[in-house]
Amino acid sequence: MSTNRLDRFKKEINFIILDYRYALLICPALFLYIYSNDINIIALYGLIYRKICLNEFNETICNTLKDYPSYSNIVQEKSSHKNIELNVAFLVPAIFAIIQLASIGDRRRNYQLPLIVSLIGSLGQAFINIFAVSQEYSTCFALLICSQIVNGICGGGSLAFISSCFSHIAVHEDRVNAVNTNGQKYRSIRYSILESSLLLGQFLGSFSSGYLIGNKREIYKFQQTYIVSFCVYLFVFVYTIVIFKFIKKKTSVLDETEETNGEIKETDALNSDEVKVEFSHQKVTFCNRIKSHFKFLGEAWVLLSKPRDKNRRFLIISILVLFYFACSISLGIISLQYLYLIKKPISLSQIEYGIYKATSTFCRAISLLIILPIIKRYFQLPDYYLFLIGLTSEFLNLVVFTVAAELTWFVWLGPVSYMCSNYFAVCVRSYASKLVDKNETGKVFGLVGVTEFLVLLTSSTAFSLIYKQTVSTFPSLVFIIGCAICILICYPFLIVIIRQLKKHQI
Repeated sequence: MSTNRLDRFKKEINFIILDYRYALLICPALFLYIYSNDINIIALYGLIYRKICLNEFNETICNTLKDYPSYSNIVQEKSSHKNIELNVAFLVPAIFAIIQLASIGDRRRNYQLPLIVSLIGSLGQAFINIFAVSQEYSTCFALLICSQIVNGICGGGSLAFISSCFSHIAVHEDRVNAVNTNGQKYRSIRYSILESSLLLGQFLGSFSSGYLIGNKREIYKFQQTYIVSFCVYLFVFVYTIVIFKFIKKKTSVLDETEETNGEIKETDALNSDEVKVEFSHQKVTFCNRIKSHFKFLGEAWVLLSKPRDKNRRFLIISILVLFYFACSISLGIISLQYLYLIKKPISLSQIEYGIYKATSTFCRAISLLIILPIIKRYFQLPDYYLFLIGLTSEFLNLVVFTVAAELTWFVWLGPVSYMCSNYFAVCVRSYASKLVDKNETGKVFGLVGVTEFLVLLTSSTAFSLIYKQTVSTFPSLVFIIGCAICILICYPFLIVIIRQLKKHQI
């Protein structure tokens, strides 16, 4: 009996991980990239806050700003407004760029090029920020706007990188599943491994950011943080090129099999002759570039309007709409988390904030690596119930933040209440890849990324404006509005989707 159990366990390990080991080589790249991205974002929030304070008041007041509530509210309001401007500068070009990169990855069935381009944007952003830190207020903010635009043009940094990583996993899954279909039911677990790499990167970034920046937020420490970020991005850039060459070499047998079956052969995105021929023989004009933008948008529209069996088109659109509203109560509010936690009555220091965020991220990573596999393995829970668990976790986190305005210690329950929230994103990506054809994986993940961009551009802006108006009177109002969105929109929408998924047994 014990031997049979051991054999069964070995087979499941093969189905979950070993057969997909070349695809999972992208996990270390995602981990390091998100680590660098996280310290970059936290440094950006802190730098804006510090520069505005120094521009309005003197250094003595800024070092003890908590003791001046009226001054603190002024800095909070201006910081919220500047965050909106930076988000718009980043998101407007990123929405178009991520669809382009996703379509390129789909056509070549290789996502090295989208990953490399997004890394170039992140490197450019960190490089500009290194010099922006030492400049006076107006010049510094102008350079920060430029760095956001550069990152947006190159695909939007983290969201393009994350989407391309999930697409890379999905493409490799299709190849393995063509030979052995037993691993298909563990798709959500493999996605959770990738998602946990993301969260562990956030954990390390959040934990170290507090010590890199320090409680006093000295200007030179922001510069040091951006130098660390740039070096990590550079390492990931080299690692990504190396592992794709390694994967291409190891999967050459699979490539030959795909070619004989009439499928698209994988190409090296940097050294492919096809790429060189395309760029050398096609005359690129300004009009052609404009047409190409609309072509990529057209491909996204075809993906959503294409007739599909088992009501799949309705499900794709419904899941994207639900994802938008669910992200509105997580991504839309998370940009305000820093401002909310460092002001009275909670008043976390920079190091305490880093510890809080690191604890929250660590809990989510453990939940994905341990709790989710147990749920799938021993309870055989369908993926659509993970939607419900993830959404409920986001709702409870909003409740914690609302109550924390009166009971400040309550905020430390946030990491526990929020620990299962990433189940929602895992299921969105898992179902998105199931509901479309193999050659549409990149585009659907691109649309997931675009949805996140739209959240940051619309709901994040709206919540920032609400917070700006209520920061001195009712700062927790944004979290109450988030709870209302969850109850009135997300839960009813989710019930409809679950019924459809159960009806068609997807």
